[in-house]
Amino acid sequence: MSMRGRRVGVRLKLTLSYAAFLMVAGAGLLAAVWEFLLRYVPERLLIVPGSSRRYLARVTRS
Repeated sequence: MSMRGRRVGVRLKLTLSYAAFLMVAGAGLLAAVWEFLLRYVPERLLIVPGSSRRYLARVTRS
């Protein structure tokens, strides 16, 4: 038997590439959700009294 290193099999290559793809896709999705939350969700919400549906109104800083 020679002292060469074993070759990486096709199954392992596909598994690792699939895992890398899922990590990148997950990080991209997390970044997109974070960006949405920072841009479109107000910092503070106020429940408007007297409303049967309890509408939410944005609180502005004065």
